[in-house]
Amino acid sequence: MKSYSTVFFGVVFAFTGLGISNLQAQESVIAPSVLHIHQSQTTAPPTTSVPTFLATYHVLDGAKSPANVLSLQGTLSLKNDSPNFSQVLWILVYWQGECPTHDIDLKKIAGFLWSDITKNPSHSDSSFPVNLVFPRSLPATGCIGLYYGGGTVFAGNATMTADLDITYQPANSVNPNKVVNVGGGEYCFGADWGCQNATVIDEEAFALPTTLPAGHLLQIYGNISDSSFDGTTNFGPILGFEGTVRRCMKAGRALSCSSVRQRNICGK
Repeated sequence: MKSYSTVFFGVVFAFTGLGISNLQAQESVIAPSVLHIHQSQTTAPPTTSVPTFLATYHVLDGAKSPANVLSLQGTLSLKNDSPNFSQVLWILVYWQGECPTHDIDLKKIAGFLWSDITKNPSHSDSSFPVNLVFPRSLPATGCIGLYYGGGTVFAGNATMTADLDITYQPANSVNPNKVVNVGGGEYCFGADWGCQNATVIDEEAFALPTTLPAGHLLQIYGNISDSSFDGTTNFGPILGFEGTVRRCMKAGRALSCSSVRQRNICGK
């Protein structure tokens, strides 16, 4: 019996710091604003490096203006024009002090806000809803960028589209809390290639420790998913199942989870 590899992808962020009390947050209440992000690109299989793109947005007084992000909502989609596997990496970042002209390598960013990977193994247009409301606002500035890249791996074209709304408020001072990536990556089982961590031994598992900065945990958000396959001998059969995925967010002592059902896309 032929065995196939299984890939798990996880993006989980821990939000840590000294925290901002509700009393402080209520001292100066400013109505929130919405930054709309719409980006779309069609790519072919890479001949040298994976196609990457960066869209930068300026609100308030740009990178000099501290801001608090209250929510991130919208849709990601990945459309294949052929029955070939495709994938896209999405990263939301911000800069502090000065907005760079084009920091495509993300070497000057002040921090990450969110990231995700979407995958489509079939000739279809797959979409993934993004719905993150933060009980504790995330630190940012008025200079925000969406970095994304990818497409089909072997053949055909793919169109990647992001349609996102960021709800934010200007802040009187810089939010002292930090967003930390606590385990984002891909883990391959049944293969020794193609992922940041891989094993052909079924009994093995992975653990990725992360050192958090001084302070206490305020909330956790992110996604964990298993990859869909493209039906070839390289990646195995298309799974075609409905799974239930739980998203959990922790704020103080409260923990709430919601379930989402979907088919044939590794968008969580």
